[in-house]
Formats: sequence, structure tokens, C-alpha cells
Amino acid sequence: MLRVFIMLILLFAVIYFAVRLVRGKGEGGTSWRRGRPSAPDDDPTFLRELDEKVWRERYQKKDPEGGETPTPT
Repeated sequence: MLRVFIMLILLFAVIYFAVRLVRGKGEGGTSWRRGRPSAPDDDPTFLRELDEKVWRERYQKKDPEGGETPTPT
């Protein structure tokens, strides 16, 4: 019975280290989450584009003649 218990512990340890080796250890141990932000409100590019879109819409309401739209600062 003791042998089976020790073999199970060793099996779990080998699997654990194999998974860590394959996934790699990034910052904080979560290298698989290093891609793009999970939600749009965490993405700075999305937020910048949203601000520019809102700014353009407001500017066009003030200038309905369709003059050149300056870039937001």
C-alpha cells in the first residue's frame, strides 16, 4: 500500500513538472495569459480608438459642412 502511495505522489510530481516545462514560466507564472487583454476596456488601443471616434463625431456635429477633421491631441 505504501508503494502505491509513493508511486502516485511521484506520478503527480512528474506530470506537474512536465506541464510547467511545456507551458513555460513567464512573469508571475502565467505565460499563457500574456497575449492581448481579455476585455476591451483593458486594451489601450481600443480605448484610444474609441476616444478618437467620439471626438470626431463631436467635431462633425460642430462643423456640419464637412471641413477637414483635425487630429485629436
